[in-house]
Amino acid sequence: MVSAPLQRAFFHSELKKKINILQDMISSYASTPVLHIFVKKLQQDLFIIYASLQLKSRDILIKKEGNQPTQIVQQVMDELMEEVNIQINQ
Repeated sequence: MVSAPLQRAFFHSELKKKINILQDMISSYASTPVLHIFVKKLQQDLFIIYASLQLKSRDILIKKEGNQPTQIVQQVMDELMEEVNIQINQ
């Protein structure tokens, strides 16, 4: 996935921070949604990251690709949180 050990640790810590924020956002939601995150390495320096979550019977799927996995996962999670916020406030 993410090659350098320090980069991998940073990737996981950033992901964990975003997941904690997302958990706070949905803490009062009636059921517990399941978050799926997939990281795929397409080429030596090209990654694609998917995040999906079902909320209010609607599947939210965010997909981004690029060569900086940590930056991509931050963008994916930010966009996912925006969508969750919209769904919760509808």
